[in-house]
Amino acid sequence: MAGVVMAAMLLTTFLTGCSSNGTEQSDGSNGTDNGNTKEAAAMGRYLEEDVVLPEGITDIQALCEMEDGSLRLAGMGENYTGGVWETKDQGKKWDKVFDYPEELKGNEMKYLTSVALSPKGGAAAITTDYSKVDMQSGQGAVETGYWTMDDSGKAVPLPVALGNSSGGGQSTNISNQEPVSEGQEEGGADKLDIQMSSREMEEADNTEVQTGAESAGESVGESAGQSTGQISQMEIPQYLNSWKYAPDNNLVGMGMDGKIHIIDSANGAVLRSIENSDAYFTNTGFVGNTLAAYAGSGVFYYDMTTGSALEKDEVLNEQLGTNNENGGISFGGGNSAVLLQGGKEDNILYYCNKDGIFRHVLGGNVSEQLIDGSLNSMADPSVTLSNLSAMKDGAFFLAYWKDMSSHLVRYTYSEDTPSVPEKEVKIYSLNENAEVRQAIALYQKQNPDIRVNYEVGLTGDDGVTVSDAIRTLNTNIMAGKGPDLFVLDGMSIESYQNKGLLADMSEIIKKVSGQDGFLENITKPYEMDGKIYAIPTRFMVPGIQSDKKNLDGIKDLKTLADTLQGLKQENADKDILGSKQPEDLVKRLYDTSASEWIKEDGTLKEDALKEFFTQLKKIYDLDKKEQTDSYNSITMNISGLSHMSGIADNSMSYLAGTTMANIGNINSINDLMQVVAVNEKLKDSGYKTLDGQASKVFVPGTMIGISSKAANKESAEKLASYMLSKDAQTVSQGGGFPVNKAAFDQIFTAEAGNSVPGIAISTVSENGVDLSLELKWPTEEQAAEFKALAEGLTTPANTDSIIREAVNGAADSCLNGTTSIDEAVKAVMQKVNLYLSE
Repeated sequence: MAGVVMAAMLLTTFLTGCSSNGTEQSDGSNGTDNGNTKEAAAMGRYLEEDVVLPEGITDIQALCEMEDGSLRLAGMGENYTGGVWETKDQGKKWDKVFDYPEELKGNEMKYLTSVALSPKGGAAAITTDYSKVDMQSGQGAVETGYWTMDDSGKAVPLPVALGNSSGGGQSTNISNQEPVSEGQEEGGADKLDIQMSSREMEEADNTEVQTGAESAGESVGESAGQSTGQISQMEIPQYLNSWKYAPDNNLVGMGMDGKIHIIDSANGAVLRSIENSDAYFTNTGFVGNTLAAYAGSGVFYYDMTTGSALEKDEVLNEQLGTNNENGGISFGGGNSAVLLQGGKEDNILYYCNKDGIFRHVLGGNVSEQLIDGSLNSMADPSVTLSNLSAMKDGAFFLAYWKDMSSHLVRYTYSEDTPSVPEKEVKIYSLNENAEVRQAIALYQKQNPDIRVNYEVGLTGDDGVTVSDAIRTLNTNIMAGKGPDLFVLDGMSIESYQNKGLLADMSEIIKKVSGQDGFLENITKPYEMDGKIYAIPTRFMVPGIQSDKKNLDGIKDLKTLADTLQGLKQENADKDILGSKQPEDLVKRLYDTSASEWIKEDGTLKEDALKEFFTQLKKIYDLDKKEQTDSYNSITMNISGLSHMSGIADNSMSYLAGTTMANIGNINSINDLMQVVAVNEKLKDSGYKTLDGQASKVFVPGTMIGISSKAANKESAEKLASYMLSKDAQTVSQGGGFPVNKAAFDQIFTAEAGNSVPGIAISTVSENGVDLSLELKWPTEEQAAEFKALAEGLTTPANTDSIIREAVNGAADSCLNGTTSIDEAVKAVMQKVNLYLSE
């Protein structure tokens, strides 16, 4: 239960500040050299430039263009200090307007939740105080304070009182309200009594909360542990978590329950409240007297004067649906936010998401793309967009969160720059790869003259199979339309190498190695007669976590099965691994065995495959198959939301005692921190690398190879070199550890032994025992232990998706008892042999 209240607040702190499917690109789309003809380049493009923040500021809370054309920024630094700054020269020089007053200064239990800046001067703020909440029981009062400030920084309480309303779906409801005094405390604070029992939580619907850790050494987009926060069906407290100034200088606030409240900034009166049962609002913008409110289901327009709903803009929402397929709700993390900002014209709305900055005429039939996000920071998957300011002179300022701090960039139009980069490099991967997206975003920022065109074979939207995608890729290669750079994860490296489709990369690797070094145990297996045709940029470590006495006897797949079988005999009432589906168990055990099934000619060893299915069946039968949830957990991190994979998936079940062992890949520093934290909590628990039918296995990740038929070989070599560099590899999306030695060493030395800001994991077992964890960077001793294990791995896992797909398909029926082991082996052999014959 610990941490539930704070997690709820973090989840509802939204974006704040000042006020082809109908898309056109304003900066052209031609002028590139396609290898056959060279067209005249169209000129004119917005260029991105980093803006240095005021000294000491690490968190931008609001941006606002003032009436005189200057830009103001509200921000915070260390020790909860901050204030408001102003620049009159596009960010070259910042002048402090005022420091935050004492009433707004925070501490470990009090937060400055939101700041809004007025174009007329002054500001408004929301504070949230948890000092009266018992974080173990989750009981107590959360106090929310509302304040206004003038340009001297003097804070005046604003008596906003929203009252409480029961939750549940309601139809669109517009209400005019007078200020009320119930529940109101001196200082403009709403006092909220929070009481949630573990039984209430257990019976409630699940809400997944996932987090990522970002450090000075490695920016990690993958989270430290999956968590399920279960929120009871209690009365929903009404308070604001963010707000901004409207053009009439009133405040528009986002409520805890997703409602919008229009508030008189002079006296705190709630003038109007807007509720829409079809939308949970997360951001607003203003176009004249029209309020544009964004939710995952689209943008809704409301009349600011009456609060009445206006006609929905189908063109805009169709475009947002195309550009923001994940729904667009950003709970402080992930690059899925949509920012709205009115233009200087009465009918113009600017919006910004990962795809760029767009200009839309309200009710018009087109959205014009002004800035292509793929060429700038917006496409970076580790970026969380937070504030947009569209300036009257045509420039844009964009604030975003990355690497545990805020960044500010300015976009200005350059008439002398080609609208589209004149050089292009094409990169292909079978599956969407966040590490590739990350590298492309960083590379594009450093190389604005090169456009990286990223193609993904399997989108999941069109029914295309692995075989279909590979067949299409091969056809395009033979037609001269293939990629310049391959990401070979899930593909047969040997097949492409034997067909002469991969170029030698040894000179590139030699150059990078001379600068930073490589983990040679990871790169050496890919050398062939002094040449290297493919190389992983990252790697993962298969691991097992259990009582130390259990680990000693595990040497291979058979001894693993025997050990787990012995554990079941001693613990008949418990799950061993908690594998509820065949695919889940295959995912855990495939990597450490698959390389032993392959003959030199690429065909499969029938006996080895049969042994795998035999042991797989033995392990699968140990666990009961009904789904049980024996604990509740909340993982909190201000940096973001992300899905997880690997050993961290099941570490909390293991900690709660509902499973006896935990198997999975250690994919990142986050995963390692969680494994170590659980072991410290359980005392007798340990971990080691896992051997299966193969030994000393590592799982290669983001494997790259340059096409021997590349149309843009030089650009492909530059991109490949960058992906292997220290700069690229110290930033991670959780897809593996760096192979670059300098980057690998750095991620362990950045914050050794220190707690990770913002990350805590709280688990409550069935009997109410609190099993909270605080994640810490590995100590020097812990880092040395893991590095020794990682540097002892020498066998690459086989990652061919065709084989994996065949094993998954056969395992489903075999483990569930509808087919025999022999039949499963035969099915895999037939499918793979058919694939090899094509």
